[in-house]
Amino acid sequence: MPWHRDPEECRCVQVTITARVRDIQDWRRDAEAMGISLSKAIWLRAQAGRPLPSEGHLALAKALGPIGNNLNQAVRLLYRDGAVSSAVAVEETLRVVASLQEELRRL
Repeated sequence: MPWHRDPEECRCVQVTITARVRDIQDWRRDAEAMGISLSKAIWLRAQAGRPLPSEGHLALAKALGPIGNNLNQAVRLLYRDGAVSSAVAVEETLRVVASLQEELRRL
């Protein structure tokens, strides 16, 4: 039975698309090159509003997942332990993210 929630309040909404076979094959190759799922690759293309223009974008997209995981782990430790080293890890991770954002702007 489907959930009846307000789409504006949902974190994610599932969408079905119809695409040409060759497009799906291209998207799968892109996803494999980035080391991400096909759905994530399609989402990245949709967010960009066009195909990702360069290998640099693909490399940055691949790097963002592990950075986000590291940031989440550091924040969890910070709240759990109140450790100073966790705060330093969060700060350093945020610097890396800011650097990646600057690279994306330049591309």
